[in-house]
Amino acid sequence: MSNRRSSQVWLGAFVLAVACNRGATPEATPPEPVVTAPADTPPTPPTPATPPANVGVAADGVACVGVIAPPPKGAVAETDPDAIKTLLAAAIADTDKGSLCTGAVHRVVEPIKVYRVWNSAKDHTQRGSWWSFDRPVGPREQYRRDNDICEDWSPLDRLIVCDLKVDARFVVGPGQSVRCEVGESHPKSAVNQVYIPNDGRNNVYFVEACELLGAWP
Repeated sequence: MSNRRSSQVWLGAFVLAVACNRGATPEATPPEPVVTAPADTPPTPPTPATPPANVGVAADGVACVGVIAPPPKGAVAETDPDAIKTLLAAAIADTDKGSLCTGAVHRVVEPIKVYRVWNSAKDHTQRGSWWSFDRPVGPREQYRRDNDICEDWSPLDRLIVCDLKVDARFVVGPGQSVRCEVGESHPKSAVNQVYIPNDGRNNVYFVEACELLGAWP
């Protein structure tokens, strides 16, 4: 009798537990995490290349035409910062001022031939500052435009060739535009010129073994 009553009590408890579980609210399942695709990151613009230490440009920031030509055999890039600063300041000018728009400073390690068209009315200009590595050709007015030379600066009537001295320094680069007081003004030029810091008035020259080549063109 006692065992039967215990069984009834156990069965009733089991039925009650099942009924309670059926009415229970199931535990909520946490939502799946939302995966957000990363936003497209704009590409980082490339860092402008740092120009070599021996190169300079006009301070006004106006773009030049053409590129700096490599020096001929017999020259190496200058490394003396004081010499570079001095020569670039002398050879490069802002827009419409003539001279060079950009340039590189080099030092001579073996003689290099350079040519110059000069003004026969002024002997001290025979070995002036502006030269070329290639023998100039006419016509005269095209040469003026290519090299940004105003009409009243020189008649451009004589040609000379010299050797750059060993250890001399020079600047090479494309020409700056020039606003002339007489005749045609000239735009920036892709033609490279060679600046040599000769000073005829004080008899300071960095060229030698010169030869007069007569009338030009």
